[in-house]
Amino acid sequence: MFKVISLDMFQTLVDVNTRRDVIWRKILEDRYTKELQDEYWGTINGYIFQNFHKHSNNNEEFMTIRNIFEIYYEIALKELKSDIVSKTAVNIILEEHGNAEFYDDSIEFIEMAALKSKVCIVSDADKDMIHPILPKINYDKAFISEEYGIYKNTKGTNIFKYVLEHYNVLPEEILHIGDSTSDIMGAKKYGIKTCWINRHGYTKRFEGEADYTVTSLKELGEIIC
Repeated sequence: MFKVISLDMFQTLVDVNTRRDVIWRKILEDRYTKELQDEYWGTINGYIFQNFHKHSNNNEEFMTIRNIFEIYYEIALKELKSDIVSKTAVNIILEEHGNAEFYDDSIEFIEMAALKSKVCIVSDADKDMIHPILPKINYDKAFISEEYGIYKNTKGTNIFKYVLEHYNVLPEEILHIGDSTSDIMGAKKYGIKTCWINRHGYTKRFEGEADYTVTSLKELGEIIC
């Protein structure tokens, strides 16, 4: 049914939450407590969530994930009256993205999809976040935002343009699977079929509907075959 299966990486194939305790033990060191971790994570995540899309949707100046995180980690750490250096914290969190564990269904799904279609990875990521993970999976090509200088939902041209150009297929012959608004809205902009994978019971934040909505990659077996 689909000539290309396009997959997001983080929170679609791998779960960064599996590294949260490790991340904050490294950042907080001997000050670490679960309560302090939650306080820091809540404050910092709030800034990142509110501001990431402002930068990733901007088609005038590309900023890497590292650059964006450093800006808002510094603001949040000042609010928390912390002496932690933002660059140190960001180094740790990006490194631990590369150590995130696969969801139980990810490898089996990729292997099944690769029997029928080309499998590509499309990720709003920096190279050092995702390159440690890529050798562990069977894929044809990776489209990484830092390498293309553009994100999934950048205004005007976005990274899905390069997916279409590379494979030279009709948009409806590609299925993109991802967990975020950028995954769905960015792919839909080019007429690519979309699947919203909502593993953690989040509230939908994008306009309209994805072509498919699932809570596990196991639900996609009949769709891609």
